Amino acid sequence: MDSSVISDLIEELQKPGELNGTVRSKLMEVLRSYEERNVRDNLIKSLTEISKGMVSAKNWTKLLRASFRKLGKGILADRICYYELSPENGTGSKGMTLKVEWNSEHALEEFGITSRRILPDDLYYELFTTLQNRSPFQTFRSHQHKGELKNLMVDDGVNTLLLLPVILSDSLYGIIRIDTCKHFRSWSDREISLLQPIVFQVRNLLEKRNMEKQIFNIHNQARIGTWEMDLDNNGVIWSPITKEIFGFPPDTKPDMDMIMEIFANEESQKKVLEAVERAKTTGEPYDMELQVRTANGEYKWIRDTGQAEIRNGKCVRLYGIVQDIHKRKVAELESQKNKQLLEAITQKTDVAVWVRNYSGEIIFVNREWKKIFGLDKEHLEGKNVYDLFEKKVADDLIKSDRKVLQMNDQVVFEEYIDTAQGHRHYMVNKFPIVGIPGLEDAAGGIGTDITEIKKTEKQLQRAEQKLRDIIEHSTNLFYTHNIENELTYVSPQSVEFLGYEPHEARRRWIEFVTDHPANEYGIKCTQKAIETGKTQPPFELQLKKGNGEIIWVEVNEAPVVKDGKTVSIAGSLTDITERKKAQEAIKANLKEKNTLLAEIHHRVKNNLAVVASLMQLQAMESTSEELEEQLIESVLRIKSMASIHEHLYKTDTFSRLNFGNNLKGLISDIINTMQYSSQIDLKFEFEDVFLNVNQAIPSSLIINEVVTNIIKHGFKGLKSGYILATLSQTGDEITLKIEDNGRGFPDDFNPDSTNTLGMQLIKTLTTQLEGTYNYTSLDKGVRFSLTFQANQLPS
Repeated sequence: MDSSVISDLIEELQKPGELNGTVRSKLMEVLRSYEERNVRDNLIKSLTEISKGMVSAKNWTKLLRASFRKLGKGILADRICYYELSPENGTGSKGMTLKVEWNSEHALEEFGITSRRILPDDLYYELFTTLQNRSPFQTFRSHQHKGELKNLMVDDGVNTLLLLPVILSDSLYGIIRIDTCKHFRSWSDREISLLQPIVFQVRNLLEKRNMEKQIFNIHNQARIGTWEMDLDNNGVIWSPITKEIFGFPPDTKPDMDMIMEIFANEESQKKVLEAVERAKTTGEPYDMELQVRTANGEYKWIRDTGQAEIRNGKCVRLYGIVQDIHKRKVAELESQKNKQLLEAITQKTDVAVWVRNYSGEIIFVNREWKKIFGLDKEHLEGKNVYDLFEKKVADDLIKSDRKVLQMNDQVVFEEYIDTAQGHRHYMVNKFPIVGIPGLEDAAGGIGTDITEIKKTEKQLQRAEQKLRDIIEHSTNLFYTHNIENELTYVSPQSVEFLGYEPHEARRRWIEFVTDHPANEYGIKCTQKAIETGKTQPPFELQLKKGNGEIIWVEVNEAPVVKDGKTVSIAGSLTDITERKKAQEAIKANLKEKNTLLAEIHHRVKNNLAVVASLMQLQAMESTSEELEEQLIESVLRIKSMASIHEHLYKTDTFSRLNFGNNLKGLISDIINTMQYSSQIDLKFEFEDVFLNVNQAIPSSLIINEVVTNIIKHGFKGLKSGYILATLSQTGDEITLKIEDNGRGFPDDFNPDSTNTLGMQLIKTLTTQLEGTYNYTSLDKGVRFSLTFQANQLPS
């Protein structure tokens, strides 16, 4: 009989009429029995659908919606949805957020059901105590007067509202809401108990979803090592991570024997050798997952890839990567197991399912339950637990069953039991079987093997403890703050860094920042990290501790980004106070040395100027023209060197001299000193060329000799002329040219055979520069060229 027909008949029988009361009561009882059977049958179909869907489905919301649709049609519900506990929003409020929803077509058409994305906070807190205690909540619109619940039922056109709590880790995690709009429906305790398995399946589905999230995080932390094999020399190279994966010390030198010992069995060895030979012969790369035995005897899953390097048709090298996939592999195996466990109430499931009556007689057990206790081949229905187990074990089983029957509610707990495979952890969900003829005093149970999950929990706890130990015993301070710069976590080192205990230091971190100008850059870096979601370079800050002490710290920060938006900043502080003091001392010392060096250059320049002046006075008093000329030439040479020292002490650095600026003054001084009667026009074409003092002085002396010769010989008897000086640099090569439009060289003049002091100086100084020079006769005048390599200068 169709469920909708049954509901219509029940509704008609509830109306006043002439049927005998006893007949009416009997008909009602028969119809309700049919209705409950339909509920049970459709519930089992829905559970089966979830179990099958879990094998391949990846979208848990789609799976729940499909299951709710089948269940809703079977039990004549108009709406079924799943709400999940919302995280705190900063005001202490939680509430419930809608995650999955199904509505029947007639309910949408006739009652216009709305989609309440969030259950009101007032309603959540009103129902919290009942739901947290694992108790379902049922109410009728006619029983409500005012308040959020009344508003919700009126807005959604709901006559009957049923809420089933979903408990995870002993806390309320979510609720399943079942609405009826077309009919008035009162859910009996037996009907509600029939719905408990769907709650269990939803809980398992959520546990699987949370486990998959953990697995995803583990995947992101995968580390990859590299390896290389030189076939010509039989040499093997492992990266440090590869050695770590295989459990060897960092100084290990691997060889072929060591590699073969790593593989866990002959099958793995054969698989690798075949892949290697194929790669060597055909150049075909390989990618495989293998189980290995590490140096300390542990078995581990790895991913191994290899690639051949072929030269002249011959394989000379193999190289590839090794990735530790043990956690992922274990997680995949665990995930597969969880999928199988969700094939509830079927013989193909890995979940243990059983039904026993009040006296301990076994009514039903599935294959997995038999397997757990090593009873695979026995027929157990009709036997008593005392026939199978020791008295103490049997007593405990019956006591637990009777407790569930007395409470008339499901009970979820963990058990550590002795199985045919050894001691195992199980998550056990027991519930009373009510409303089924012949099973009035029976209790059912579903047991899920959670041994591997418990192991994973312990591993995660150990990893968390290790991280906590690292943070708490580090010499650095670790912290997090929100985008409003309020510290949300401070490690115990806050006492040394800030002068406050961690709970006292949770305030706006800029309260610890002084007004030192250098801090402005750090504050901008933090704000940029918040705005862009990108990690900024480390920066320095000056902080003021609670006791007034000033310290310097180096800050390393990284933004925490969710959904493309920065939600917080995580960082660490390193105390660099002593380093800053040392840097300041070095700067002060360097400043003092620079001042002293400038003074030395200044005094050298002054001393040379004094010598040049004395020689110039001597030249003026001399009666010998030859002596006067020699003295003037010496004066010019001394002035050239003095000019270099003058430019050095006027610059910011004593190792870099802009030589072009020096040349302009040098050539002008030569002309002024020689006081020649011709009108000489000076032209300069200089690039920025920087020299050190070791190249600047000999270059200046060479120029002095060249310009002196031009004035003495090139313009003799001429009223005017020009001197063009050019300076350029291409790469490291420096070129200096001095050109005039004077008389030029006599026909019989050869610079290479001339042994005057000036030419000897030019040759000697050019050799000192490791350069070359040459004279070129022009139509009018002469061009002198000097080329040499620039020495490396500090930046």
